[in-house]
Amino acid sequence: MKLSEHIVLGGGAAIALAPTLGARGSLVFWASSVLIDVDHHWDYVYRNGFSDWSPAGMFAYHERMFAQIHRPDFLAMNLFHTAEWFLLVACAMLWQGSAILFAMLLGMVSQGVMNLVMTSTPLAMVGCGLTISSAAYAIQWHIIGMYAPSFLTGRLIARFGIARIGLAGCAILVVCGVVAESGLSVVHFNIALLLLGIGWNFAFLSATATVTSVTRPQERAKVQATNDFVVFGGTAFAAYFSGVLLGAFGWNGIAATVFPAAVLGVALIFASRRAHRLAMA
Repeated sequence: MKLSEHIVLGGGAAIALAPTLGARGSLVFWASSVLIDVDHHWDYVYRNGFSDWSPAGMFAYHERMFAQIHRPDFLAMNLFHTAEWFLLVACAMLWQGSAILFAMLLGMVSQGVMNLVMTSTPLAMVGCGLTISSAAYAIQWHIIGMYAPSFLTGRLIARFGIARIGLAGCAILVVCGVVAESGLSVVHFNIALLLLGIGWNFAFLSATATVTSVTRPQERAKVQATNDFVVFGGTAFAAYFSGVLLGAFGWNGIAATVFPAAVLGVALIFASRRAHRLAMA
């Protein structure tokens, strides 16, 4: 993106997150979104033989690279760039030490990976030579996995605790990935999508339960708006790139995304618990 786009979009996101991050946290978030292209600047300086250090030249170089974003090697670089952004956000969250922010990111990760895999599944099944009707049945199993456990998830959270149910959801996502990587039959897709839905249910409801449990009554409206912005912004990002990622890395690459998502989910659960304990101390 251009420098002006970083400033405007980063500023808009920082304003939206201000009720949760506060003034200092929002400024850190905005500065991170503007300075995220520093890595491209070093690449640009190296490639021109250290003859031009201007930010304008770097952004022009970045625009030329962006025109080739559909190439697999450039797509991989863009994904790494996105991971850098999330890392900066996580650092800002660690600085703030807010359990709410960790819970929001857990909701975004669980919702995002679920949407990424779910959106790619029909295309992958048809691409593997399976029928459209079998793809429809796989999505039906997925929907059952998403919502049927909700009759019990609340009781399970009350009995075993938010963290344990969230960890169980991450574990189920790992099993989903193993099943999805094991074969390309209708049964493999159906079971994987069912497990994907159940894992999402446990992880996502644990995240929302954490948000509501640590939010003060006078902050609920602002926190809910911020949570929706974070979660569904990540969902839109995942849906937008699902087709591109499927074309570049295939179904195995899409299915493999549940593994880092599950690991990140576990880390966020423990970070949220630690932040909540420190706040209560």
